[in-house]
Amino acid sequence: MSAFKKKTEINLLPLDTFSVGTFGRTLNWLLSTFRVIVIVVELAVMAAFLSRFWLDAKNSDLSDEIRQKEALLTASKQFEDSFNTAKEKIKIYGELTSSENRLSPNLINLPNLLPEGIILRSFNLSGPTTSLDGSAQTTEQIAQLMANLEATEKYKNPLLGQISLDEESRLYLFKIDIF
Repeated sequence: MSAFKKKTEINLLPLDTFSVGTFGRTLNWLLSTFRVIVIVVELAVMAAFLSRFWLDAKNSDLSDEIRQKEALLTASKQFEDSFNTAKEKIKIYGELTSSENRLSPNLINLPNLLPEGIILRSFNLSGPTTSLDGSAQTTEQIAQLMANLEATEKYKNPLLGQISLDEESRLYLFKIDIF
């Protein structure tokens, strides 16, 4: 048979003396490490980019929810304001009619004599004289209040002290002194 042929191996990769040294190995390690770091950073950037869509949807949902709750609060604000005003009036009335204050019994019946549209802003008790400050939408309402006061025996000599028109609110302001 034929003689053993010698196999020749061809190595196309050149021997690199640079990668054998310490500096070369360190540089190779750094380059391969930076490749991994670049890949990790790219993955983080892609995750941030993709999470942006989820965050935008969540932000939109939260904004819609805030607008809905804001509309609900706005719708109930008028009721809440009138409720708080009524509660405050009841509290003041309770304080005025409590046994500790002992107001004149004449003032307890005063709300029954007020015509529709009259608002009492304040009253002042000084000795036998009671002063009422209030506002009305029309002069007829003030005249009706005066007639109601004069018709009762409890209020003697009601006197309309002053009356003026508030230009801003278009209400008549008045002061009545009761002796």
